Parts: sequence; structure tokens; C-alpha cells
Amino acid sequence: LLKSNIDHNSDLTRKAIYIALGKMGHRANGASKKLLEQLQSEKDVELLSVAVESLANIGADQESFLPFLESIFDREEDQIQQATANAILSLSPAHSVPSLIQFLNADDESIKSRAAHILGHMGPSGAPALNPLIEMIINRQANPEKAKTYQKAFVAIGLKGIPVLLDYISKIEPFSPSHWATGLFAGYGMMGVSSLEKSLETNESKR
Repeated sequence: LLKSNIDHNSDLTRKAIYIALGKMGHRANGASKKLLEQLQSEKDVELLSVAVESLANIGADQESFLPFLESIFDREEDQIQQATANAILSLSPAHSVPSLIQFLNADDESIKSRAAHILGHMGPSGAPALNPLIEMIINRQANPEKAKTYQKAFVAIGLKGIPVLLDYISKIEPFSPSHWATGLFAGYGMMGVSSLEKSLETNESKR
């Protein structure tokens, strides 16, 4: 009954159906394809947000759901941005991380920062984005406030960032402006500071 009325003319009815399907979770998997089709034509911001969250809870086919999420990633409405972020986080990192790395190359700074924010929430699963995030930080040294978004995401991904930072530091020229890199180690607590100290002990030119 719910599946057959997904495209009901009444906004209130559709909203109730979206919510009900979302609460059913994987048990509503049989309706996921039709719900995804309905998303393509849903114009109401609130209803679209609810439907995206519901489809994420159901567990949609990732090969089909991710392209739709990519198509609305640049939407400016807060509700849609939040629903899209939550839905992306529900997907397999093997599917979502490459997509988010691509968004780091977008022209719009807000799209870049949203992608970085989601990658940070992924924790260690976001590790493939560590080197691209370093590039984002390097390119924003003239604007430290913008760089902070990517620095926070880098540290939030977790301890896998330590060897990446150490590798970066090992390759920079002595006396180059790279204080941001050493400063990031503080975000890892004592483990980060200890790792930096050990690196400096073995590399006098970087001291």
C-alpha cells in the first residue's frame, strides 16, 4: 500500500509515506527503487529532505542513489544539505569517498568545505582523501580561516593522518612556511606530538 502511493498527489500523504518507509528500514527495501524515482520529481524542500533520509535508512542501491545525491550536493537549502550529508555517510566509503574527493575540486568553496566536513565525519574511512586535503590546506595558506575547514577534516579522519603529515614534512624545503603542518600534530594529542618529535630527532635539517 505504501509503495503504491509513493507518488500520491497530497504532500501530507507523501510525507507520511516517506517517514513510514524510513522507519521500516531494510524491511522496505522493495520500495527503494520507486522511492528513488519519486525523488527525481519531488520539488518540495522538506519532502525531498525527508525522502532522502528515508531512502538512506532503507538502504538504496548505491550505484543508483549516489548519482542522485551528487546531483543535489550543490543545493543551498540547509535541510537538503543535511539530508544529503547523512545519506552519503550511510553509503559504503568505497563508493562515497571518491565522489567527495571530486567535490574537493569544485569551483564553489562552499561545496569544497561541505565535502571536507563529511570526509571528517567518516573518520578512518576517509583516509584516501588525506593527500587531497593537504593540497587544499596548502592552497589556502593566504587565507588561514578557509584552511581551518580542511585542517579540521584532516585531523578528524584520525591517526592515519600522522604518517601522511610526516611524509609531507620530510619533503618540504628547510625554512619553508609549513608551520601549519607541524601545528596539526597538536590535534592528535600526545601521539601526534611524540611522532613529530621522533621525526625531528632523525632529520636534523627539518628541526
